[in-house]
Amino acid sequence: MTEEKISCLMVTMPKRLELFRQSVAAYCEQTYENKELVVVTDGPRDRMRPLAAHVESLGRGDVRVVHEERSRSLGALRNLSCEAASGAYFCQWDDDDIYHPRRLEEQYRALKQQDAACLYLEETMQFMVESRRLYWLNWHATQQRAHPGTLLCSRSAMIAYPEEGEAAEYTHDSVVCLELQKRLGFATLAAQPFLYVYVTHDLNKYPREHHEMLAEQLAISKGLLQRRERELREGLAPIDFGAGDVTVQGSNGQAFVLSAKRSS
Repeated sequence: MTEEKISCLMVTMPKRLELFRQSVAAYCEQTYENKELVVVTDGPRDRMRPLAAHVESLGRGDVRVVHEERSRSLGALRNLSCEAASGAYFCQWDDDDIYHPRRLEEQYRALKQQDAACLYLEETMQFMVESRRLYWLNWHATQQRAHPGTLLCSRSAMIAYPEEGEAAEYTHDSVVCLELQKRLGFATLAAQPFLYVYVTHDLNKYPREHHEMLAEQLAISKGLLQRRERELREGLAPIDFGAGDVTVQGSNGQAFVLSAKRSS
């Protein structure tokens, strides 16, 4: 299969520098080769220097920063990232989540197999940093039918994010997802939740209560997790959750524990 260029599109800010570094590292580890990472920031340029310095230190021609001096809404910055991209496909690449090395490869393959114009992940993991709990979320029954932040979309099918109002800051990706559903070529990928780990931490846009609600409503059961333990362990093997064990949690209790990786 010929690889068409995928532009991974990230919006970030200085206070999320460590998360940003981890997200960029995950991009660099992707097995899909024909790609670029477009990083968009806004605000005073001197505040962005640590971000720009990190990108420069990588010495990679496929990672670049686009800076907007004036403050813009999140939706407007996402549109700016689309305008700056050179790929045939766009992939939303949030600065605070964890990605499997095969995320791009598997999503692109599924999109092509389904002859789709856009593809979202129907199932993801959710990692609660403070409690170190990990959930398997199934988004199929939601209005969006998938995690709205996992978009892979052809340039020709992409639509603009809202740039004003509350939607421009909070539900912009859901707005795009729901609009794309009305068009031909909308598809989802199920049964590979390990490709994307949705992370709950102190700097999330949504409050903690929102993330806890997702876990309560979308998490699969302890029994299903235990039946799928082997495949989940294999799928999560490349993922680094940092120091300490991780509890894999079902909607009705603990399923099993992932032991912390040992340093060699």
